[in-house]
Amino acid sequence: MPLLSTVQEALERLAEILRLDGAEISRRLVQVGAIWVLAYLALRLTRLAAQRIEGMVDGGDPSIVTLREKRGKTIAQLLRTVGTTLVLLVAVLLTLNLFIEIGPLLAGAGIIGLAVSFGAQSLVKDVITGFFLLLENQFALGDVIEIAGKTGVVEHLTLRVVVLRDLEGTRHIMPNSEFKTVSNEAVASCAAVVCR
Repeated sequence: MPLLSTVQEALERLAEILRLDGAEISRRLVQVGAIWVLAYLALRLTRLAAQRIEGMVDGGDPSIVTLREKRGKTIAQLLRTVGTTLVLLVAVLLTLNLFIEIGPLLAGAGIIGLAVSFGAQSLVKDVITGFFLLLENQFALGDVIEIAGKTGVVEHLTLRVVVLRDLEGTRHIMPNSEFKTVSNEAVASCAAVVCR
C-alpha cells in the first residue's frame, strides 16, 4: 500500500497549501471528476447529434451529393466546432470555480474583453458575416465558389473563415468579412438540371 500512502501524503500537502482539510480536498476532487465526466458525455452527445444530422440528410448514393447533404454536413461541422468549444469552456470555468472565486476574474475578463473588442472589430465582423452566410445558405461544403477573385471547392467553413481549394491544389483561407460578393457555381449548375 505504498501508493495509497503516497497519494494520502500528497493530498495532505495540497490541503495545507490551499488551507483546506483532506476531506474538503477529496470532495472537490470528486466534484472535478463529475464535471469532466459530464463534459465528456456532453461532447459525445454533440458528436452524436452531428452524426444524426449527417445521417438524416444522407441520400444513400455516395456518387451524388445533393444540396440537402451539403447543408447538413455544413451544419454538422459547425455544431461539432461550436459545441466542443462551449462544453470545454464551461467545464474549465466550473473546475476553476471549485478552487478559486472566478467572479472577479470574469469581471476583469469582461473589462479586458471590452478593450480587446475595440481592436478585434474585424473578428466580430467575420463571425457576424459567417453567421449570415450559414443562415442564408449561400454556399456549403463541397460547392465550387468564387470569392475575392479566388475560385475553388469549399473545404472548410466556420463562423470566422472559409477555406477554398483551387484546381492547382492551393489552399486559400479567407476571413468572412473580407469578401463582398460570392459566386456559387454549384447553384448555377443546378439551374440547368433539377437539384434535389
